[in-house]
Amino acid sequence: MEIKTNSIVSENVFEVPCVVVDTLLKVASGTYIKVLLYILRCSGKNCTQKEIASNTGVSLQEVEDAIQFWQQTNVLAYQHTNDIMPPVFDMTPPAVQLIANETVPESTSGQKTEIIIRKQKQWTGTEVSDLIRNNADFAELQEAVQSVLGTVNNVYISYIADMYNTLGMKKEVIMTLIGYCKDINKTYPDYIYAIACQWVRDNIDTLELATEEVQRLKASHDYMHKVMRTLEIDRLTEEQEKMTADWKNWSINMEMLKYAYEKSLPRCGNQLSIDYINGIIKRWHENGITTLQEAQENDELYKKKNNTVTNSTNPKKKNSDFNIDMYKIFVNDF
Repeated sequence: MEIKTNSIVSENVFEVPCVVVDTLLKVASGTYIKVLLYILRCSGKNCTQKEIASNTGVSLQEVEDAIQFWQQTNVLAYQHTNDIMPPVFDMTPPAVQLIANETVPESTSGQKTEIIIRKQKQWTGTEVSDLIRNNADFAELQEAVQSVLGTVNNVYISYIADMYNTLGMKKEVIMTLIGYCKDINKTYPDYIYAIACQWVRDNIDTLELATEEVQRLKASHDYMHKVMRTLEIDRLTEEQEKMTADWKNWSINMEMLKYAYEKSLPRCGNQLSIDYINGIIKRWHENGITTLQEAQENDELYKKKNNTVTNSTNPKKKNSDFNIDMYKIFVNDF
C-alpha cells in the first residue's frame, strides 16, 4: 500500500506535531518514532510500507503497527480519496477526537473483532486530580497503574479515568487488563482502551471473568510464538495470525506443524510458504486428522493408492519385453 502525508516540509526541515513530544514521547516506542519521522519526511510524495521498512530498518509488520498506533493517537488521520489514489494522511488533527477504529485481540467467540471506540471526553489534568482527590478507589487504581507501568503522563491517566468512570470498569478488572498488556509488551493507551471496550461489550466485568479471558489471550499469544519459533520467523501478518488461531482451535501441535512445513518445502522451492502449510493443515482438519501419526499414515495410504493407479495405467515391463522377443524371432525366421 502507498501512503502520502500533507505536512509542511521545507528544504532543510520538516514539521513534527507538538503532541508527539508533549504527550506521546513516553508512550511511543523508538520503532514507532522512526516510522513516523520517515513518513513526515516524505510528505508530499508517495511512499510504500516496504520503502519505509527498508529505510528505517524495521520489519513490515512493525511499520503496519506503527501506522496504526499513530492513527489511534490521532497524529495521522485518513482523508477520503478515490480508489485510484493512495490514502492521504492529514497531519492537522481535528479539535476533538470522537471516534477511533481499533483492531483488538480475538474476542471470546474466537474471532478478531473490529470495534468502534467512542471516547466521552478528553480528561484534563484538573479533572483527573479532582477524581483522585474525591474517589479513594480511583486514587488506589492510579497508584496501582503507576506501580506496574512506572510514571505515566496525564494523557495516560485520562484513558484510565475514562475506563473507570465512563466505561464503568472495576479497579481489579482494569489492573488485570493492564498486567496482561504489559506481559505482551503492548502498553500504549489506545491498545489498552480498545481491549477495555471489547471487554465491556463482552460483559467481562469481574476479576474472575477478566482472569479467564487473560488466560485465553495468553494461550493464544503463547501458541503464536511457538509457531514462529517452529517456522523460524520473527513476525506474522494479520492474515497469518488468523491462520494460527485456526490451527490452535484445531489442536495442531508443533510436531504436526513441523511435519507440514517439511512436506511443503519440495513443493515451494525449499522456501517457507505459510499459505501452502495452511492448505496442508486445513486438509488434515477436514479429514479428521488430529495427530502426527494419523498424518503420516494418511500420507502412506496416499502413496500406495497413487502407485496402484500409476501401475494400472502403464504397460507392464514383461509385456514390453515379450513383444520385443517375438519381433526378434519373426525377423530371424526371415
